[in-house]
Amino acid sequence: MEDEWQAVAYARRLQRDIRGATLHLYEEAGHFLMEDAPLPVAAQVIDFVNDIGRM
Repeated sequence: MEDEWQAVAYARRLQRDIRGATLHLYEEAGHFLMEDAPLPVAAQVIDFVNDIGRM
């Protein structure tokens, strides 16, 4: 939500344009998510990988 280089509107557009995409926004994070919010981002990556493994 605090990204100075890429507007949230662009993320919302990508979510609309990519079928099945999910958008997760972090109020405390800017452009470098893994530096700004490492624990919640890592948790979502782990969940994503686990979901793929169940397919």
